Amino acid sequence: MAPVVQIEGVSFRYQHGDGDGLDDVSLTLEPGELAVVVGASGCGKTTLTRVVNGLVPRFFEGKLQGTVRINGQDVGGWSIGQIGQQVGSVFQDPRSQFFTTSATSEVAFASEHFGVPTDVMKERVDEAFERLGIHNLRGRSVFELSTGERQKVALASAYAMRPSVYVLDEPSANLDPQATRHLGLIIDMLRKDGAVVLVAEHRLYYLAGILDKLIHMRQGRIVEVFERKALHALPPSALEARGLRQVDLSHAKLGALPPVRRDDIYFQSHDVSLAFGERVVLGGVTAQASRGEVVGLIGRNGSGKTTFARVATGLLEQRTGRIRHAYKVVSAKQRRAGSFFVLQDADYQLYTESVLDELMLGLPDTASTRRRAMETLARFDIERLAARHPQSLSGGQKQRLTIAVAAMRRADVLFLDEPTSGLDATNLQRVGEEVRLLADQGQVVFVISHDYELLAQCCPRILRLEGGRTAADYLLDVGSARRLRMDLDLPSARSPSWVWA
Repeated sequence: MAPVVQIEGVSFRYQHGDGDGLDDVSLTLEPGELAVVVGASGCGKTTLTRVVNGLVPRFFEGKLQGTVRINGQDVGGWSIGQIGQQVGSVFQDPRSQFFTTSATSEVAFASEHFGVPTDVMKERVDEAFERLGIHNLRGRSVFELSTGERQKVALASAYAMRPSVYVLDEPSANLDPQATRHLGLIIDMLRKDGAVVLVAEHRLYYLAGILDKLIHMRQGRIVEVFERKALHALPPSALEARGLRQVDLSHAKLGALPPVRRDDIYFQSHDVSLAFGERVVLGGVTAQASRGEVVGLIGRNGSGKTTFARVATGLLEQRTGRIRHAYKVVSAKQRRAGSFFVLQDADYQLYTESVLDELMLGLPDTASTRRRAMETLARFDIERLAARHPQSLSGGQKQRLTIAVAAMRRADVLFLDEPTSGLDATNLQRVGEEVRLLADQGQVVFVISHDYELLAQCCPRILRLEGGRTAADYLLDVGSARRLRMDLDLPSARSPSWVWA
């Protein structure tokens, strides 16, 4: 069977040295193959996807060596538009690739742009909505869609073009487990249709049963390739040693979680509610947390987690209810002064010209502050990036940077929204350790997450929201770990191999 994708001796360096390139990469993918590219943040995964979809070097400029063939044809002289008819792309943030305001017109956009006849285009759009199971999104505004729904619309738009290759860059980074599971089903469908699917990803559990190749990258090179059977034969320790996430989440380690403190309650919310027009988004959230406590905040997309965080940190004013710090009712303005919120999308929270300046923003420019900033960057393993522009970093590096900024602020109450999206196993562990360190320094830390591996490591208490209300509040230990997996709607464990760190 003739290969669909052939990459031969490809090396690439970004112009001005921004970003991590590739070093003599060769890869062959045949029809119906699902290849998952893994490796530490900044190892070159995203650059590899950009080589396949033509964004390197046509949009992201730099020096490219080697040959890239799609369906046997050298694409070196092709335009992005020509490659786009063969390769469909879905970015980590689908909003960056939308051109219209309606889900239906977005699915049709690429076909219309390339002059597909109207009757054929209509048939393809109908089939895209049908096969991807997204009838409910027809006609919806893209601004109303959740991250998972946007991801599906972007995939449907690519599907309508009938490409022979799909490229997905960390597609599950911002998805809840339900959306992630649906994404896995769609990817499996594309693979069975005979397309090549290339996925740059950190989370393995939802693809482990269907992937054909696991490609491990390090410093711009492919260092290992595992077939599916060989991957499943690897013990958890082998994945951990490589800095990779677990294939079976039952092997995720429960951290040595400190006991929950009840003697120094600092944060309290009582029956907090909020509505946007007629739509009630919070219908009564009651919670409390002590200084030094880390609370995992879970719930399905749309359950009110992020909205509650915005109210709790003073970015939104609640309609009813009270929020107290140290038993005193605090206004939205007071909450803004005493809280810090790390957003899910790091790009919305990066403002300056360098990584170091992000940590210094709003603080006195003294030698001691700069020293503390560099020490903080070192804790997150990004001190070597201090002079780099924040927008030149990989997604995982940006994520660590925003958490480092939060660590510099030393706020009494800290909310982290999906802090491990786009992080490999090594940096997930580093973030978990830093979260616990922040709590040890007396902060109240809420971690909004669907990431079981993070919650198991650093959250001794779990608060679940459902329909904008508090639905459950429980301690996390060996006995309740199964409950957490069920609350996250994760796959059943194949073996109860709980290990304490």
